[in-house]
Amino acid sequence: MNLFIKVKDKYSPFIDSFHHKMFRRRLLFFLLILFILFTIINSKSECSCSCCKGNGCIKRHQGSISMPTCSAKTCKHTCKLRYPGQCGASLGTLSATCTKTKNLIDHHL
Repeated sequence: MNLFIKVKDKYSPFIDSFHHKMFRRRLLFFLLILFILFTIINSKSECSCSCCKGNGCIKRHQGSISMPTCSAKTCKHTCKLRYPGQCGASLGTLSATCTKTKNLIDHHL
């Protein structure tokens, strides 16, 4: 005589469906987090510096600096540090522009 008989009640399909939906939601949430992290890691900013020293000078492009994140304030500060001779002067003109770019992951065989 078998004492352990599996009994299906009327709620078991609902419970299975509920667990399946919860699993799918967790999986989608996990994939969304991975996508956001990949986007953050795979993006970078570039700070472009144009400046000159002295009154009435004409700005010249000094160069571009790759940065993980960029704001107008950090870009300007970075230009002054990187190019102190031209961009660090108190008299003169400084133009610092941030541009967001994406890294392309190279797949080499």
